[in-house]
Amino acid sequence: MERTFAERGMSGFLLHDPLAVAVALDPSLVAGKRRRVTVDVQDSQRGKTVVEAAGTGPMVATDVDALRFVTDLATSLGLPAVHDLGGLDRAE
Repeated sequence: MERTFAERGMSGFLLHDPLAVAVALDPSLVAGKRRRVTVDVQDSQRGKTVVEAAGTGPMVATDVDALRFVTDLATSLGLPAVHDLGGLDRAE
């Protein structure tokens, strides 16, 4: 987490796994396009996901209803209500 907050100056990080589960339950949380996706296996870029601008393949999310997702997640976990996403504008 130090890399995210200190070294990269990020304000937070996205919760990809909970979002993936939420999208499996409610696909309307995201909008996306079908793209060709590969994963680089070379040493310097190992693990980097490469998404091509065109092609067929899985749906790649291009937009998330973040407020609805975070609100639903907080409610599910019994956490206080979320009213805005202030501070997460530079999350990744």
